[in-house]
Amino acid sequence: MRSKIENREFVIYDEEISLTCSLGLYMICGETDDMYFDQVIELVDRQLYKAKKSGRNMSGLDKALTVDKAKLKYYRCLKRNLRF
Repeated sequence: MRSKIENREFVIYDEEISLTCSLGLYMICGETDDMYFDQVIELVDRQLYKAKKSGRNMSGLDKALTVDKAKLKYYRCLKRNLRF
């Protein structure tokens, strides 16, 4: 993706400009729940700033997050105020 953006010609008001992008990526494995959404956004944001610190046109990728199914069930029940 970065190379496609970098190699593409962009013309704005008859003037050619060049663009690059920095990306923050985080891989998630296992079941997820919307309660993890804020956490995932924070992790992706960290990777984006890591990429930006490395220089222009970079990406930051962190290892996969594995969600423990027992913890996920517990948190879902807490969230819904249900009993096990």
